Amino acid sequence: NENGHNNNDRNNNVETVTLNKKGNSLNLTIVPGGAAEDDGRLKAGDQILSVDKIIIE
Repeated sequence: NENGHNNNDRNNNVETVTLNKKGNSLNLTIVPGGAAEDDGRLKAGDQILSVDKIIIE
């Protein structure tokens, strides 16, 4: 943009979040009542970069 800053600059922070999942499925969507929402550190729009040290593309 015109001020020389990337609009994604504020999104460059990476945080490790460990969640204990409920059930046997791997759900990569933040849903009401799910482990990610209950934990409180992940928000809608966050990107999951890896699971169990495996990079997700």
